[in-house]
Amino acid sequence: TAFARGTKVPKEWGFMSSRRKEHIRRFRRTPEYKAWIDVYRRFVKDVVAPIVGDSRGIAFQCPPTLRCQMPSIRPLGHRHRDDDYEGHQGEEINFWLPLTR
Repeated sequence: TAFARGTKVPKEWGFMSSRRKEHIRRFRRTPEYKAWIDVYRRFVKDVVAPIVGDSRGIAFQCPPTLRCQMPSIRPLGHRHRDDDYEGHQGEEINFWLPLTR
């Protein structure tokens, strides 16, 4: 979904939607998931967009990729930049949002 409506994404990105599993489809129809996405979109609109400050708007990934890191002295992966991987652009900005209780 694009915040800046009318912004086209590359046709090649469509392969992702054709591979979704049925359990993911069912999960995404739940009220809890819909509430989560609503909160996420408001966060992007109210917090992220003003930080970016581009008058043309922003495009953002929805649903977001969530990664969980359990407490450990050992990292789960290696350091990398997203634009090292195909499909990522150097202009992308990642926002880390640590959640704790």
